[in-house]
Amino acid sequence: MRRIALLIGLGIITTAGPASANEKDAKAIVQRAITSHGGAEALTKAQLCKRVDKGKQAVLDKEEPFVSTVSRNLPDKVRLQIELGKSFKTTIVLDGETGWQADNGGPAAKMLAGRLREVREEAYLWHITTLVPLQGSEFTLSTLPESKVGTEAVVGVKVERKGHADTKLYFNKRNGILLSAERRVFEAGIAVDKMYLYEGHKSFGGAMLPTKETVKLNDRKWTEFTISDYTFPTKFEASVFAKP
Repeated sequence: MRRIALLIGLGIITTAGPASANEKDAKAIVQRAITSHGGAEALTKAQLCKRVDKGKQAVLDKEEPFVSTVSRNLPDKVRLQIELGKSFKTTIVLDGETGWQADNGGPAAKMLAGRLREVREEAYLWHITTLVPLQGSEFTLSTLPESKVGTEAVVGVKVERKGHADTKLYFNKRNGILLSAERRVFEAGIAVDKMYLYEGHKSFGGAMLPTKETVKLNDRKWTEFTISDYTFPTKFEASVFAKP
């Protein structure tokens, strides 16, 4: 019995080393990426921003043009004003644990639990892709096998946090820029594999941010859009994240 206990103990010691090294390597990838994206100060500022998205979204068997204005105070305050096609407008507001949606000028309805979870997960993704939060102890980071995004070789980091979907982030091996995020989440109540592709990074307020994004659901293109007019207010009025 003493020998078995000793072997078990040695097994624990043996496996602890590589796990620690793996986490250290993952943190080094993230730190390099923070530097490549303009540094912690600029990326922290980018958590409070406003931007405009213009592109197309797959609706049934066709693509509809859309324009959205995004105001976000991450990690959990977001306002989206969306015009989809010629006949649909919606305002989505997330304020911490509460969210509302108002369609086509109608009264705002409080989000049900499933929809609220979906919106909160999207805000969570925006938060962690500013990279600075990943330095916190609430996240567990580990490396992923090297692969490719398009023609670029990438290094990957898996991000885990209690209460949120696991996320795989892939960074350009050459320069440390974030090129892709992958996660399994719910859309309209259905579990899907969701992929985000980031392109055309430019400096805004010192932070290197994407100017083009493509989102795929189960490997099929869902939205493709350009991002412009990034601004970084020092604060938003409380009404921005109030019930619309």
